[in-house]
Amino acid sequence: MKSPIPVLLLTGYLGAGKTTLLNHVLALPGIREKRLALIINEFGPLGIDGSLVKAGVHPKYELNRGSVFCICIKTDFIKTLVAIAQDVRPDLVIIEATGVADPCDLGQILETPQLAQAFTTWANVCLVDAQGFVQTAAFLRTAARQVMWADGLVINKGDRVSPADLAVLQPILSGINPRAPQIVVTQGQVPETFLEGLVHHPFHAPASDQPQPELSSGSVQTESPV
Repeated sequence: MKSPIPVLLLTGYLGAGKTTLLNHVLALPGIREKRLALIINEFGPLGIDGSLVKAGVHPKYELNRGSVFCICIKTDFIKTLVAIAQDVRPDLVIIEATGVADPCDLGQILETPQLAQAFTTWANVCLVDAQGFVQTAAFLRTAARQVMWADGLVINKGDRVSPADLAVLQPILSGINPRAPQIVVTQGQVPETFLEGLVHHPFHAPASDQPQPELSSGSVQTESPV
């Protein structure tokens, strides 16, 4: 029987720097030697982040039009994972969730009959914007829930805030999620040892059947550079 494929999930609100983090993770010595499959998830119908990911030879799957945790594209997500398990058989799957994902436990999806024997969750890593989290979380519950579900918290843009700001932010994060270790970084440069030390804590909650009412997406296409 083949061993389950580990899944590393990257979450974090819009603008936190998830794509920068992903590119850094892909260059880590212990990651770049693996056979990978990447899933890039965006809320809007037009994919942008996927074009910025330095995937190299690794297969990359883009899922747009909603969060992979929302029932609206859950079927597409499961089909993609089934194809990865059957056709690619990578050493690791890395998922960059949309910035507005409200992540129920990934384990619930991986426990579906099609996936139960094929995958296991390595860790859920949440990227926190050191500059904007407090203000964002006050108005949009998704930002706080991403922290709540995480196995590890990477506080990004640490060079843009003062020690006093961090002294305010870190206890707030601990209050939301006391079990997740925290690390402060710049430009998403998380040490490989931090990722290796994470332990997944499964949670269970129903998947959302629709996006939050305060969120909507729009796309503008132009032939001119933006």
